[in-house]
Amino acid sequence: MLVLSNSRSLVADSNQTLVCCVLSASLLIGLGLNYFYGLWEADPIVGLITVMFLAREGYIALKQEKLCSC
Repeated sequence: MLVLSNSRSLVADSNQTLVCCVLSASLLIGLGLNYFYGLWEADPIVGLITVMFLAREGYIALKQEKLCSC
């Protein structure tokens, strides 16, 4: 990930926005394939792909040790 700012809160907010976009896109793709093509398997498969993406993001956050300790 390319970081152009030293602000940890700005980077965290941009990561949050990325995750929200991924969740919205996966919902749209899964439900769209189910509705238009009757592929009921598409929604759970897209969900599993989303889980893998989120697990990767969590691993990267833990590896960098830049978590907020409020």
